[in-house]
Amino acid sequence: MKRFLIAMGMLILQSLDVVSVRAQFSGDEIRREIIARWLQAAQDDDTAMLDRHLAYGINIDVQEDDGQTAVMKAAEYGCTEAVKYLIEQGALLDLQDWCCNTALIKASINGHDDLVKLLIAAKAKLTLRNSLGGTALIEAAVFGQTTTVRLLISAMKATYEAGAAYMTIDDLRELMLSDLINPLDIQDDSGRTALMEATLYGYAEIVALLIDAGANPLIKDCEGCTARMLLRQSSLKNKKEVLSALKGEAIFPAPKKRRVTHQIKSKTNI
Repeated sequence: MKRFLIAMGMLILQSLDVVSVRAQFSGDEIRREIIARWLQAAQDDDTAMLDRHLAYGINIDVQEDDGQTAVMKAAEYGCTEAVKYLIEQGALLDLQDWCCNTALIKASINGHDDLVKLLIAAKAKLTLRNSLGGTALIEAAVFGQTTTVRLLISAMKATYEAGAAYMTIDDLRELMLSDLINPLDIQDDSGRTALMEATLYGYAEIVALLIDAGANPLIKDCEGCTARMLLRQSSLKNKKEVLSALKGEAIFPAPKKRRVTHQIKSKTNI
């Protein structure tokens, strides 16, 4: 049986133009090679190759050793056609890699707004957390992705407002005891909200968007700091602008280049 599986794997590899028929692989190596080529096709936005893999029976949601799926790869690298194709073929959107990032979190970190729209429309969960406790909104705020933050705010408000219309008193009471009474105020493992992160890194426009949407500026992180206290401790050059945004006052958006100077997390390994 094992020899049969290895032979079938070699036939698939040959059919996909992956390796020479003379190459010698063990069963596990064949499996890893097929998965690697499958994920590479997603990263390359190569829907024809994805289609060929599916025709040979690959599991659309198969995960690499680090937990990555094809839709995660495509979302991270901004491959719109691949994400569309995978959604149409029924890929699961809420699987998480070894850092607990989802396809939506990866797209949000990198500011791939077309993909964020696609994933939201396909009902990807908005409040799943990665290994640092960050949601798609929190990570978008960390990396200064203003348009992405706007899209996520709109989607979260629509989702929770629609849900509230069908809730009973008991449902609402349970919600009030959880951290989802306002999804904009979800805190990561350090106790920071999207508003705190945007404040800390000086993204005044994002701060303004969150305040306007109803984010709470009085929440404290694990060290007892509010967004304004974090701002007071910072060495940002645009403190006045960010403070105005926290107060709900009109601001003049900072130049784009300022929005990418305070990133401390890796985009691919958080």
